[in-house]
Amino acid sequence: MSNLQISLKKAVNNIFHSKWFILKAVIFGASWLFLPWWASFLVAIYFYFFPIFHPDKLLITFLAFLFLTAIQKPDILFAIVFSIVFYYILLVKDLLLINRKFAMETLTLSISFFLIRDFFMNYGIEKWNLILSFFFSAIVGLLVYGMISFFKEYNLERKDNLSKIIPWIMFFLLWELILVGIFIPINFIYQSIIVFIGFTFFYELIMGYFWNELSRERIFIISSALFSLMVLFLFSAPWF
Repeated sequence: MSNLQISLKKAVNNIFHSKWFILKAVIFGASWLFLPWWASFLVAIYFYFFPIFHPDKLLITFLAFLFLTAIQKPDILFAIVFSIVFYYILLVKDLLLINRKFAMETLTLSISFFLIRDFFMNYGIEKWNLILSFFFSAIVGLLVYGMISFFKEYNLERKDNLSKIIPWIMFFLLWELILVGIFIPINFIYQSIIVFIGFTFFYELIMGYFWNELSRERIFIISSALFSLMVLFLFSAPWF
């Protein structure tokens, strides 16, 4: 069989599996929207683990996603969002995406944003927010750990001596940012966005250093873009 035939066969298989994953994602989103949460949980478990193909690779990301679906009230918008996230989880798990590093970082940051949003929307003003912020930050730290662990077997340039430290750093930084965000007298949407921008800034710098992708130009672009967004949202936010 020629290289062209092999490439075409792989492309056809990828298209077939991609369509099947779209159907899985739609079924999951519909079950989350219309059925009790435990039913959508069982649907997600079945679609993730069967057929069995490296289920441990993305297990932390998958469990964090399930936690997110458990605390979010069902509505049509989030049914669509969760369907897309679940679709990407299946694609990454089954190695159907070429740029898996970008896909994993997108998944990690997306789930992190929704966790931050749900914290400020549901728990930001509760008296137990110190403990809850610790818990939510720990989940994000685990997400970062899961992402780094996912690429252990890949021949990517990185600083392996930092792989165990970085999740702790990201956890601590997010916890501090959330605690600061709690005391900013603006609504939860702006709190979530501002904290997420701060988290993304540190994430891009730290992970850029970890992947040996950090340069002066990258630091300047990241700092300028995120600082501009931070100022924009702080000035446009309705202060109490």
